[in-house]
Amino acid sequence: MSAVKTYAPLLLYHSDEKHFPGAPEQFRQNARFRQSNFSGRRDRGWNRTQGRWENNNKSGSDYRGAEWDVIRDQIDLLTRERRPEGPTRDGDVTRPRDDRNLWSAEDKTRGFFLELKSGFGKAGSGCNPSDPVPVFHDIDKFSINGRRYVAVLYWFFYIQNWFVIYTHEGDWEHITLYFREEDFEAGDEPIWIYFASHNSGHYFRWTDKRLRFEEDSHPSVYVSRFGHPSTPTVLRKRRQEYIYRIRTWDREIPSILDFDWATYCGAWGEVGEKAMTTGPLGPLFKRNQDIQMVKRII
Repeated sequence: MSAVKTYAPLLLYHSDEKHFPGAPEQFRQNARFRQSNFSGRRDRGWNRTQGRWENNNKSGSDYRGAEWDVIRDQIDLLTRERRPEGPTRDGDVTRPRDDRNLWSAEDKTRGFFLELKSGFGKAGSGCNPSDPVPVFHDIDKFSINGRRYVAVLYWFFYIQNWFVIYTHEGDWEHITLYFREEDFEAGDEPIWIYFASHNSGHYFRWTDKRLRFEEDSHPSVYVSRFGHPSTPTVLRKRRQEYIYRIRTWDREIPSILDFDWATYCGAWGEVGEKAMTTGPLGPLFKRNQDIQMVKRII
């Protein structure tokens, strides 16, 4: 068994949880592909039947389920004015209200987004923790002072984040394991684990007594019912409330690079009044933040 599966997490969800990990493809099929503040500062949507942009707010079947190759081609076409070679793999983005947005110098509200207009995902993810839950991984290698390390990120996609002031459509969350490269290749233990929590998170040494494990090698991840931040534990009297258990290693954990949605650089969700209420970026565009942080402590 590879290190990716040997140390894959046990996900624990509260009895009140309404949004379990779902499939990005299901989200796309039910979402509208839209532009924010284009064409005279108006939003417009892609009519997949007619193959054109239209200045309206319609939500019929013609406006849902644009294919990834169309989404990619349209973003490339409409960003040539700023980036002739197109958006970079994990650098410039086209998410509205994002500081790295290609148009952020003059108007951060411009960009592309996938928006759920129907009731799909509003009351729940449509997923059941007893069903096969999509979990993805990503591997990044880096050096610090001449020594090689490997970061293994486990990604979970939720149809909606529903925590009061942070409520928004789409929610990519993750945990990250950090290995010395030689340990990773030998299947030996990580040295650090990172639990993501919105735009920040917490690091723990693999040997930290606060960590809990399933079958000795799988870290327990308590997923808060308020917005899906991850923690290594909860108060003892609360543990019994986390009744849903997802053993991520019991199924395949494919690489995010195997999917067309990996390079989508717009927002996974509607545009809110602020960045925190706007759909997030995808994994390739979010992963650098915690990898840069861990370089300070290794």
